Amino acid sequence: MHSNSVNAADTKPAPPLSVRLNQIARCMRRAENTGQWIQSVMDGTSGFCGRAAFFAVDGKALVCKAARGLNIVTDAVPMVAAPAFASAVESQDTVVAMRTAGEMSKTISEAFAGVTLDSQASLAKVHLIPLTGAKRSLAVLYAEDVIDLDALELLMSIAASAREHIHAVSPQSFAKFVGIEPADAGPDAARARRFAQALVSRIRLDYPELVLAGRTEENIYSQLKPEIEAACASYQQQFGKLALADYMHLELVRILANEDASKLGTVYPGPAA
Repeated sequence: MHSNSVNAADTKPAPPLSVRLNQIARCMRRAENTGQWIQSVMDGTSGFCGRAAFFAVDGKALVCKAARGLNIVTDAVPMVAAPAFASAVESQDTVVAMRTAGEMSKTISEAFAGVTLDSQASLAKVHLIPLTGAKRSLAVLYAEDVIDLDALELLMSIAASAREHIHAVSPQSFAKFVGIEPADAGPDAARARRFAQALVSRIRLDYPELVLAGRTEENIYSQLKPEIEAACASYQQQFGKLALADYMHLELVRILANEDASKLGTVYPGPAA
């Protein structure tokens, strides 16, 4: 009787989700640098998923900054080699994928599986949850054996908010970590780029077959001429009178052509003058 009562007293129920997320948010806000912030994110995933990893988006590459229950991926992974990650980054929305070389890249798949690619273990289902800033996706959380997807997505929203504090404390290191554009780009440039990114990402999501065909045949513009021209016209209507870089051109090259302008084709008119 006595031992049973002690065991019952020692057993504490898990805190409510709201309390848990509030505790995680406080840890993130108290972080003094990006390393502590990332560690708070990774600690926060415990209980919401099995294994997890945090990838920073560094230009057109993925850099693994932390992992829980997984091997650290030591090499930067080109985004073009990891289309599932690229989709999460471009759409700024959660992507469900399989842990295969074709979707994750051979580097990530082999590192996380810890076995040869013909093993059944390599076919694990994963969730890729982007951390988005005002301009673009800054990082992606890789999660296996997800228990509460809503909690993980909320966790990344909290992390995105908390990162503003880290940026204020250490702007140079944080800008280097996530590839934030210079602050002197100005609000008009930021709005223009977000607008262009949204337009081009919509084309990428609505016409994936034509985008892939255009990349292969190096004639993306010909494949999607009506859609691209409509998007460019919308962009020009909004921002054409401002003295800005042609962000539509930059996003067409980045999102549709994977940073290779030649894949837009010889008939592509190029950036606006």
